[in-house]
Amino acid sequence: MKALLRLVLPQGIRDRLRQWHRGAVLRSTLPQLESAAPSSPLPTELLSRLQYAWDNPGWIARNGLLTAIHAALGRTNGPVLECGSGLSTLVLGALTKPLERPVVSLEDNPVWSRRVVHWTRLFNYDHVKVLTKPLRSHGTFDWYDIQPDEIPSNTDLVVVDGPAGDTRGGRIGLLPVLGAQWPSGTVILLDDCVREKERAVLTSWQQMTGGRADLLAGGQVGQLTL
Repeated sequence: MKALLRLVLPQGIRDRLRQWHRGAVLRSTLPQLESAAPSSPLPTELLSRLQYAWDNPGWIARNGLLTAIHAALGRTNGPVLECGSGLSTLVLGALTKPLERPVVSLEDNPVWSRRVVHWTRLFNYDHVKVLTKPLRSHGTFDWYDIQPDEIPSNTDLVVVDGPAGDTRGGRIGLLPVLGAQWPSGTVILLDDCVREKERAVLTSWQQMTGGRADLLAGGQVGQLTL
């Protein structure tokens, strides 16, 4: 059937049909997370459908991070900060909707930010705020241009999947810029810890705070508990 469609339909029409189908899958699948029990793992099939629907190869939140987010939400109860928006923003919006836990997501790419905002509005995730913040120099590293008072002081879950790994200083800026305000017990999840640079960031954060560092999902996600 797919081969027949390729012969009959022009590429542009096939692309639009694929985009429509992905959007339909996202609209039907994401709301299922709103009733997900914190004590039960997220179904792998559901996560696979969401990743297909979001369609952002190379930059999409993988199962390890999404599973870690779900587990961490069950151990925390305050606002959530996310660094780097995308599918994980929508997953956070769905999982936190029952209690309307505030979610603040930082994004340095205005085009990408608008895409994420479009979907948060479509799903009525009014408790999710996407802040478009360009990267700027903070001395020895670049990080989001944000002030500590723009983030709720009682934030106790932080998801770090940005900025991009090739940013000057990587993702080190989180704690030097914002970390002093967070309470004991705050959980920080750092994605892409299969890369040496991110593991070095996790080690640096542990040394800064004296917190407990763990590797989850086969080393994909670093977890720091303050």
